[in-house]
Amino acid sequence: MKSIKIDRLDIRLKGISPQVARSLAAGLGNEISKQLANQHSFLNEKGLINISKIDSGVFQTSKVSRSLELQRMIADRIVGSITSKTKSQTQQKG
Repeated sequence: MKSIKIDRLDIRLKGISPQVARSLAAGLGNEISKQLANQHSFLNEKGLINISKIDSGVFQTSKVSRSLELQRMIADRIVGSITSKTKSQTQQKG
């Protein structure tokens, strides 16, 4: 299984309270792990992926009806960045 080291993760939220932001952040790791676990090709690879920075962009929370939906959206972007960086690092080695 791959190990992932992310040095910096930027998430910008607009339109929510600090308490809701903390709650989202608290469960984000579990959501990311769950989504990565569904990517079987990713799990079969070995080695360390070192990512210096992931910028997930800005999320306009007024367009999202539930905090779990927002958490999934954030995780989707982060997982997308992880898998794309994994593919580019694999291609550079090959």
